[in-house]
Amino acid sequence: MSGKRHWYHCSSVDHGQTWVARMRSPSNASEKEPSVPRLCVCPTIPACFAARLFDRDRDVYVYRTEKPRRAVKPRDVWDQVITGERWLVPPVTMVRVDVIDRITNGKINEAIRAYHVITKGKSSCGLRVAQYARAVEVLGGTKRELKIVAKMRELWEIDDPETYILEKAFA
Repeated sequence: MSGKRHWYHCSSVDHGQTWVARMRSPSNASEKEPSVPRLCVCPTIPACFAARLFDRDRDVYVYRTEKPRRAVKPRDVWDQVITGERWLVPPVTMVRVDVIDRITNGKINEAIRAYHVITKGKSSCGLRVAQYARAVEVLGGTKRELKIVAKMRELWEIDDPETYILEKAFA
């Protein structure tokens, strides 16, 4: 369990200004992840974009927990070390705090979408870091997040996230 804080969940579905998430298995979990009913959340909005590829040409609705909550560190989720993904056990009240327009969504996801179309492959740690870095470039990030992403980029030798992703697509 992590400490109490606000958590973010992004969706291509507009659940309204206030939404009470109910118990259900996630619809976009990998086959290796458990089907435990939960709401997947991240500590920041850019981390949500690193954790999931959003529908093309769609707005992305950003929700935050109504009040600070404790969240569970997931098991069998390989990229949670990068994204900071945690799980909340519903019911949990979420409040819409932003809408990322489809053009901005496209700027964040264009390269990684091209990677998946070209390779039909799955993401790797380096690709997930590049996706996180791209989301931070477009959306901005907290001071702490900027430091973390800079360190991850250094470790994976990622100068430009989009170039890194596309080079992997054509490797």
